[in-house]
Amino acid sequence: MASSNAYKLRCSVPGHEMDVRGVAAFCVDGAFVSVSRDRTGRVWTPNASPDKGFTEIHCMSGHSNFVSCVCIIAPSDTYPRGLIATGGNDNNICVFSLDQPQPLFTLSGHKNTVCTLSSGKFGTLLSGSWDTTAKVWLNEKCMMTLQGHTAAVWAVAILPEQGLMLSGSADKTIRLWKAGRCEKTYTGHEDCVRGLAVLSDAEFFSCSNDASVRRWMVTGECVQVYYGHTNYIYSMAIFPNGQVLASLFLSPGGPKFTSLMLHLASHVMLQEMNAFTTDGTWAPEEASAPTSSLDMAMKRFKLTRARCIKAAVQQDHLLQEFQRRAQ
Repeated sequence: MASSNAYKLRCSVPGHEMDVRGVAAFCVDGAFVSVSRDRTGRVWTPNASPDKGFTEIHCMSGHSNFVSCVCIIAPSDTYPRGLIATGGNDNNICVFSLDQPQPLFTLSGHKNTVCTLSSGKFGTLLSGSWDTTAKVWLNEKCMMTLQGHTAAVWAVAILPEQGLMLSGSADKTIRLWKAGRCEKTYTGHEDCVRGLAVLSDAEFFSCSNDASVRRWMVTGECVQVYYGHTNYIYSMAIFPNGQVLASLFLSPGGPKFTSLMLHLASHVMLQEMNAFTTDGTWAPEEASAPTSSLDMAMKRFKLTRARCIKAAVQQDHLLQEFQRRAQ
């Protein structure tokens, strides 16, 4: 029997024109912000409708490509309602106020998609990117670049102790940083590290494509490994009472399925380029066979070239679509 206090769907909130890539909640008012591949971010507040739904306050724009992550920067004297930071496939970070659809400022410096953000004290912002680096931002400036990972940085987190930061990467490692230097490297995951969640000054959790959640001491020890999911774990969060919530997204459009389809599409492309027929009677390799005249040889060559280009273009569109879905 289901528990009487089990979670139930409260409402659905339509608005975005493409898939939603991230959400972040404000500490007050029950408001939240969502970001999407449609290149926008949207701020939502609760309304008084019978379905207890949400109303869109405004639609934020500023990125030239899809928006991949979002976080809330805590209120300050300058911005008493806090700020919204979004990272995008255009390599930029846009920072918005709660009531303006255009960015207050844009942070540029990453050389590839900004895929993760975390905020800390005094307006500090930490970003991670497919360019294998993390960057620390303060007062609209990049204060330092954290270099050391050998693959995309998928997760970042700022520890409560001032100056300590974490980054998790597709190179399967987690790094602890202080004043721009790597103080420690945590190993144990067998695939990409996708999420980090800080429990205290001394402990944190990580989740990975290896379907596990790990509990770490900042000093370096992995004190526990949790299993339950059977596939990629993309994100995790810690409830105020200290319980951990790990989230999994797995579907026929998920990465493992898409990766298989990508390899299949590549194989199909090669097979079609190597063995397609034009009229059911001959294949491209026959173009190299002796012919009765130079004119016939040129006709065969031009026909083969046109067919090959057509097949390559068609399969390239297919490959690009699978790569887009795998991101």
